[in-house]
Amino acid sequence: MNKKIVAEIIIIIFIAFGLQVALGPWKKCAVYDEPHYLAIGYYNIKTGDFNFAPHNPPLIRILSALFLLPLNLQVIEPPPEKLREQSPEIFAYGMKFLYHNSTDADKILLLGRIPVFILSLILGFFIFKWSSSIYGEKAGLFSLFLYCFSPNIIAYSGIATTDLGVGVFIFLYGYFFWRFSVNQNWVNTIFSGISFGLTLVSKTSGIVLVPISVFLIISEYKKLNKNWWKLIFVPVIAAFVIVLSYGITGISGYFKGLDIIFSSIFLKVKKTGAPNFLMESYSTKGWWYYFIIAFLIKTPIATILFLLWSLLKLKNRVRKLWHLEKFIILPFIVFFASASISQTQLGLRYILPIYPFLFLWLGGIIKFIKPIRKKNAYIVITIFCLWYLYSAIKIFPHHLAYFNEFIGGPKNGYKYLVDSNLDWGQDLKELKKYLDKKKPANLVECYFGQGDREYYGIKGQHILTPVCSQHVDYSKKGKNLLAVSATYLQGLYLGDITAFDWLKKYEPLEKIGYSIFVYDMTDNADIHYNLGKMFLRVNNTDAAIRELKEALRINPNYREAHYILTIVYQQKKMGRQ
Repeated sequence: MNKKIVAEIIIIIFIAFGLQVALGPWKKCAVYDEPHYLAIGYYNIKTGDFNFAPHNPPLIRILSALFLLPLNLQVIEPPPEKLREQSPEIFAYGMKFLYHNSTDADKILLLGRIPVFILSLILGFFIFKWSSSIYGEKAGLFSLFLYCFSPNIIAYSGIATTDLGVGVFIFLYGYFFWRFSVNQNWVNTIFSGISFGLTLVSKTSGIVLVPISVFLIISEYKKLNKNWWKLIFVPVIAAFVIVLSYGITGISGYFKGLDIIFSSIFLKVKKTGAPNFLMESYSTKGWWYYFIIAFLIKTPIATILFLLWSLLKLKNRVRKLWHLEKFIILPFIVFFASASISQTQLGLRYILPIYPFLFLWLGGIIKFIKPIRKKNAYIVITIFCLWYLYSAIKIFPHHLAYFNEFIGGPKNGYKYLVDSNLDWGQDLKELKKYLDKKKPANLVECYFGQGDREYYGIKGQHILTPVCSQHVDYSKKGKNLLAVSATYLQGLYLGDITAFDWLKKYEPLEKIGYSIFVYDMTDNADIHYNLGKMFLRVNNTDAAIRELKEALRINPNYREAHYILTIVYQQKKMGRQ
């Protein structure tokens, strides 16, 4: 193909990609992990202390925080030493940094997200470069198209978390190690070592590069012959990158992080993981098939069809290109398998690094089209690509909540997966827009996330607090709304998986961004009654009384509400005495 035309197509694809990120994820409020990632990264830069929250290496959060330095933000003092690992206090620390600093929170978020987007562009370029090297430039453009219009890639390219960043460096390591297998020169050796080291200081899951490297070296041992000794420098260079990232005085933080991750792996018989949700089921140990299902329902169907097409040609591809494609296939398999045996199954983001390898491998479809079937093949590819493009456009700007047509799209996503698959707290600003439009008299909410309600001007009663809000007054005329995040609707992280089962029989007025469900409770005594019981569980007696009284106002014959309200009044009276 003409080099100028190829360059123009690449620029157009990247511009379309940038617009999707800028007008989609960048418009959302902070997702759950962003505030404390940015806060800790800024703290790392300013103090050189890497022992604070060492459960994840610092590179990505430092890169994000670098863009915050011109703002001259306040460095928030960290929690006490005993709370310096992953704990609820870290989330409060992040919110204080983001929403109570010297600069607007949305500006901090935007600047902190830009480095991840830049890394994503770099990844897209290398996907094109590697695919073109193996399969040709048309294949490279095809792989780049799949990457830049993937809803999952778009979602994570616009948030300041580690999930996409570690995927970038894993892919770069695969690329340079592949080049090393072809030409064992010092350039490929050095860049293999650098990308290996950058992976290890991006996220703890990057350690999976060790078994991936072992498998690749074993498969290449005959080919490496007398130049094998250069591989020794790969871990040496990687170690140098780690030391450079932490500094001599801070390197203990890296080993502390490794100790945390290995303890969770090898002591998992004694420990249980985070609570996980999958298709109305709950587990603290996870499921071996969790990521298989997540992949099948959160990946566009067109991609899955392209994958099946490639698998039909697998025998022919292995025979002709295994010496090249093993650098694509082995990382995919090993990373997917390592995630599947983990107890931490909180979202598709844990297997996000497999997608660049998938898009790269799918580029091979173009190379293996038989000349006599080329016309028909390109017609089918065009149809699938248009479908794929439609998937990205249709979900805009709610890319994080993407689910494919296998389950009826994102409107049904909450029935299968929650947390970062769908609801990571990203839609608080969308809720505010909805409230400004509808202007309800009162709001009761159970929002899951790290967005600050007060900062965005959302006035209502939070269900999980023992403090009774003065913003709710049922004597005011107008609609009374209940807003519940999908993660809490499914009972995750509430200590009671049935907490909101009573609400599921009602049809929501709106599903904001597919992640926050809004219900009209204006004349619904049952909703007020159940809210009253929930407030009692969090020791918010005044809010419980308010809800139970409203239930009785709507339905004076509601015996259960009258009975519980009588008991609450008696207990309150005894407490005063």
